[in-house]
Amino acid sequence: MELSEKFWDCEFFDYKLEELNLFGFSEETKETLMNCGLPKNHSIFKKKNIDFFEINKFQEVIYKNENYTVIGRALGGFISIHNMTQKLFSLSEDINYKILINSKLKFFLLFHQIFYLELEKVEDISEDEACEKFGKELRKIFEDIDPIAMLDKESTWSRLIEEYENCLI
Repeated sequence: MELSEKFWDCEFFDYKLEELNLFGFSEETKETLMNCGLPKNHSIFKKKNIDFFEINKFQEVIYKNENYTVIGRALGGFISIHNMTQKLFSLSEDINYKILINSKLKFFLLFHQIFYLELEKVEDISEDEACEKFGKELRKIFEDIDPIAMLDKESTWSRLIEEYENCLI
């Protein structure tokens, strides 16, 4: 599955290679940032208080002697790419802990797209059976795409899907 312009229907930041080369991004991450960009104002991220940055606001930070590039902000923390692995993490504001989001930036965008497109298909998510089914089906899809994120029981997506599987939403 690929990212859908129809789904996103918003402005994206436009990043240039020469600017991205100033950071510790892999070729794949640079390609995602140049070809897709990051959403400027999508309603999904507004609701979650997630803001992505223009390139001049990207920032290098160190957590436990490892380098990260901060590309956005969320409630209580920063959305960051680990320079060595290119995994996407949420780092706390005080840089005291981290939570895995996805193994690649592209998967982060793809997971949001899939999540909301699949959620639209559910007639009544407040019904326990529908909620549990949604969670289990989404887990299968997500495990196929990004098993690293889904096998980490503390990762953002693994915990969210578990809440649906257990009808805690």
